[in-house]
Amino acid sequence: DAADPLLRNWTAKEIIRNQPKSMNWRFLDPSQMWRSESDGRWWMFTGGSDDNETKGISMLYSTSDPRAGAWQLEHSLHNFTAGNTPCKFVSCPEMFSLEGMGSAAPDSYATGLHVYVAACAGNLYWLGNYSDTTKTLQLEESGGTGCGGSPGSGPFSVDNGGCNVLVYGNNHACKSMWDAHTARRIMWCWIRSEGEQKMLDLSWNGMQSVPREIAYDRARRKLRTTPVKELELLRTDGGRPLAS
Repeated sequence: DAADPLLRNWTAKEIIRNQPKSMNWRFLDPSQMWRSESDGRWWMFTGGSDDNETKGISMLYSTSDPRAGAWQLEHSLHNFTAGNTPCKFVSCPEMFSLEGMGSAAPDSYATGLHVYVAACAGNLYWLGNYSDTTKTLQLEESGGTGCGGSPGSGPFSVDNGGCNVLVYGNNHACKSMWDAHTARRIMWCWIRSEGEQKMLDLSWNGMQSVPREIAYDRARRKLRTTPVKELELLRTDGGRPLAS
């Protein structure tokens, strides 16, 4: 609503009440919705796990009208299989394309190379081919078991135990958005506090990270994240802070 840019007036709308029978209680974190070029329907997917919590699952839903229509269960976008990257469940999943990946346009959800992001044994990402016709994603799954939050070598290593690590440190629940005004995909992460348990128990524990731009390094076939350019405005000018 252009007349309410701060979203002060809104009504909650339930989208999906219960998880499918094949998934356990870890059924959460819907992706952003998009409209398919092939069928005109609106689509989204969720994070989750199977009944035994042995593999991560992203279930697809679709609707003809996201404002009034009911969302119906379709099928799994992708299942992580045993023996590959240890994803027993996925949270905060996302899928998007970036400039240089060959899709019609970044963030278009057209058939072609896409990025899949999830909090799963760390904040990880994969590359894979998405089909707008079959609504499936064939990921190039990484092997290895050491996909934690610390880099394998060097503070800016992008590889760790065979996994593609999106961010390091005590980051959690990274989410991004496509900024059409500047043609950038910008990401924030939730940074949780570390230290004494009494600090961890506080209801306000944590903060948002600085915004970062995500880009695709085509030569290395890797993602690259950098703090957004606007943060330079917060630097000092001859010792005088530009912001309090």
